[in-house]
Amino acid sequence: MAEKESEKLRMGAALSFAVIILVIGIPLWWKTTEVYRVPLPNDRIAQLKQFDYKISMSIYVSSLHSDSAIILELNNTLKDTRMFNFKFKSVDLSIDRTNVMDIEKQSSIHPTVPGEILLIEMPEKYMDSNVVVGNHRSIYFATNHLSKVVKVLNTWILQSEDLLNTVQSALTHRSINQMQKRVVKQESRVRASPEYDLIFSTISPQPEKVKFDYDQAAAVTNFFAPLISQLSPIANHRLKSQWLYFVELGQQPKLDARNNYILTHDQLPHIISPLEKKLGSGVSTHPCLHFVTYTSLCEEAPLFIKAKNGSLVDAVFSPRWGGIQLLNPSKEHCDGSKYLSPPVSKLMATFLIQLRVLLGITDQYNSIAGAIILPLPSVKLRDWELDVLFRFRTVEQMSLAQMTLQSLSQLLEEISNIVINEEVGASVSDAVYHVELGQSALHEGNLEAALRHSKKAYQSAENAFTHPSLLALLYFPDDQKYAVYIPLFIPIMIPVLLSMKSVSFWKRVLRGKSEKTD
Repeated sequence: MAEKESEKLRMGAALSFAVIILVIGIPLWWKTTEVYRVPLPNDRIAQLKQFDYKISMSIYVSSLHSDSAIILELNNTLKDTRMFNFKFKSVDLSIDRTNVMDIEKQSSIHPTVPGEILLIEMPEKYMDSNVVVGNHRSIYFATNHLSKVVKVLNTWILQSEDLLNTVQSALTHRSINQMQKRVVKQESRVRASPEYDLIFSTISPQPEKVKFDYDQAAAVTNFFAPLISQLSPIANHRLKSQWLYFVELGQQPKLDARNNYILTHDQLPHIISPLEKKLGSGVSTHPCLHFVTYTSLCEEAPLFIKAKNGSLVDAVFSPRWGGIQLLNPSKEHCDGSKYLSPPVSKLMATFLIQLRVLLGITDQYNSIAGAIILPLPSVKLRDWELDVLFRFRTVEQMSLAQMTLQSLSQLLEEISNIVINEEVGASVSDAVYHVELGQSALHEGNLEAALRHSKKAYQSAENAFTHPSLLALLYFPDDQKYAVYIPLFIPIMIPVLLSMKSVSFWKRVLRGKSEKTD
């Protein structure tokens, strides 16, 4: 009797162990070792491909005689413009149309909403040119020259082909150079970022000889502060300045027949690459734009750079990097009898031109016969140039966010053991949400809102794609997981399975005895 009770207890214990391991242990292990993945809005991400990047734009017309005739002609001419939907509106302006500059000064008549344009027809006898593009959001045109207005709109204001190339470049991973080599300004424009560091460096390789009378920080701040404030909706541009001593270019110039020391254009890469290491780019997590003033060695002055066209220049530009200007000291500066005071206006004006190119705003618009642009009164961008920059940055950031989201969605579907935590999921959802809002804002013609949403979408998409948690289990695939756990489970499961065999045999024996008793 006691032996039977002992056998029952032993079989019961074996059965309990098996139940605990099979019913509780294995499911618990499976649950605790599974890859945590927050659901992503993949359907909404897929729908982003269908967006056509159509920008609504209001064009106001103030004519001398018939607004409707001009609007009809503009509508027929511009209806096939890519990436734009136009809304033409007639406005009645009570102004003296005898002087463009007088109208230009009347700030109350010019559109204040980014993206809008006002066309003002002028008597031809009061126009120095057939079409005059103002510094605000107004274009003045002489009667019977509407065709040139259309050309000005397409070439200078809308730049629809360049916009389309920007979108296609982002969505297809092709560079602008591969798509359209003539678009030089887009090759030069810096990549999208929420912040930039503008670093102004003055390099003095012989500080013991050349003494400076130059407050670089004050000069940079006073000159560029208005422009930086104007650019704040696009990104945060931080002005920084520094002095570097005992730093040379590292390239040997050649002496020409006029006793000028010459560096060739081919030597520039060998100058910029070593120089960048000393300029402090690595201490910033944001893109750095460098504006360098290099003081020539006294033994190598005057120093110039030979451009591709053979001319000698004292300033060069490097796409997506910045620019370098050469400062040549005189004998008086080198012997210490006179302090070197750089031509601040010239230095800053050159750096301004280089910064505009880095932003994607050129100073050399393709010439259009009979059309001119009024000179800039300050360092700030023209209002319509700012709108151009708004449009480029908006479509660039939205298309980059869209491409990043699609790439991330595809990657996470293909690799099942990548962790998707709450932060990544929130960033992806936030990016999709702002892309959708940005698309709606573009369709409605709200350029400021579209830019704002594109910035948030781009930042959220980048944060999701570069989140360190995505790499947590990337190098621990399923086959390695099984290789780790099988040696652990085999020693446990073999006794359990053998005991289950014993339990099964014991049950059959009991069943047989019960049948005999009956």
